[in-house]
Formats: sequence, structure tokens, C-alpha cells
Amino acid sequence: MANEKHIFIGIGGSGCQTVSQIKEKVYEKRFPEATATKSRLQAMNDSYRFIFLDTDQRDIDEANKRNRAKFEGGKVPFINPQTDLVNLGRANPHAIYYEAKQDPHTLINKRILEACSPELSTKIPDQPLAFGAGAFRMKSRISFARSMSEFQQKLQAHIEDLNSVKLTGGDDTRIMYWLVSSGIGGTGSGIVNDVLYYINMQHQRYIGDGDPHLVFTMYMPKFYIDKNST
Repeated sequence: MANEKHIFIGIGGSGCQTVSQIKEKVYEKRFPEATATKSRLQAMNDSYRFIFLDTDQRDIDEANKRNRAKFEGGKVPFINPQTDLVNLGRANPHAIYYEAKQDPHTLINKRILEACSPELSTKIPDQPLAFGAGAFRMKSRISFARSMSEFQQKLQAHIEDLNSVKLTGGDDTRIMYWLVSSGIGGTGSGIVNDVLYYINMQHQRYIGDGDPHLVFTMYMPKFYIDKNST
């Protein structure tokens, strides 16, 4: 039987809130005490990793504040910006689009211009996304285009770290990816397809054992669920 490892990825407000609560429960229930050689966080990191992608820094600040006293004695941020966070809120999608127009032959700029029409670009306000995408999906997608390499690097590091840890029995590692997003906001619904693409790409590159084992949870309004139920 394979040694299962887990990477939880939260996108947007709903996704990050859900994954932060999962991280709280994993830390509390599965790793209640440090071992002789490892802290609780180190022991958790052998099998569980977490990535948060959000435009609204308030979601991240709230999770860190809520867990400050009980997570590693306050010595480590609950959502560590060095390893866990891709902060899309620092980007200004209006400025990114303008930069892409100035250099349309660079591949990522070409993709930005293909995704966003000139007409739609005029509706993007000239400001960072520090307080969320406001249900305007193109804003988060353009922001992600500039943060794509950061997401790839952090996901790669987690994959390689988990794959290098052999648990009791020496069985091969199987990494499970758990993706949580909303289908109605601006951040999660705007970049979920791109995130899925890069999960598959990084898995194929660094694991290469067929399709990734992935569970995708998307929050939807009850109206749409009822309308499409059978």
C-alpha cells in the first residue's frame, strides 16, 4: 500500500478559509504533541502541505491571528508567506495589462492579451487587489499570470519534499491533491482552471506516474445545485 501524502490548496476567500480550518484540525488532531526529534509542524510536514492563493490579505491575517497562540507557540506564522502563501493582492491587474500591451510578444504577455479583450480591460480599475477581486474574474486571472512562477515553485517544493520522505514500510509515495474553491467569487473562480493546469504539469514533471490523484471541491449557490440535480 502506498504512503499517502497530501497537498491542500485553497483558492480565494472560501477556499482559503476552508483549507485553513483543515490545517487547524490536522495539526490539532493528528499531531497533538511534538516527538523526541521533531516539532508538531515538522511531523505534520512529512505528510501534509498547504498552499493558499488569495487576493484579500484580511483572510490570511484572520487565520494567522486565530492560530497565533496555539500554532508552534507563536514562533511560526500559521500561514507562512515563505512556503504557504501566494499573495495575489499585491498585483495591479490594470498595470499588468498595460505592461503586456507594451511587450506583446513575450509568451505570458501574449496569453494575457488573448484572455482579456481591450473592451474588458477598460473596466479594470487601476489599483491593487488588496481587498479581493470583487467577483471580477479577469482581475484575479491577470494577477495570477504574474504570480504563476511563485505558485509553481512552492508547489514543486512541496511535491519534492513529500516525495523524498519515506514512511514505515518503504512503500512508494502517492500524493493526493485537494483543491478547494468557490464558483461564484472573483478570485477562486477566476484562476481555478489555471491552477488545475499547473498542478497537472508539476505532477507530471516531478512524479510522472500518470494523472494526479486530485479531489476538487467547489462551493456553488444552492440554487444552481437544485437546478442541476437529477
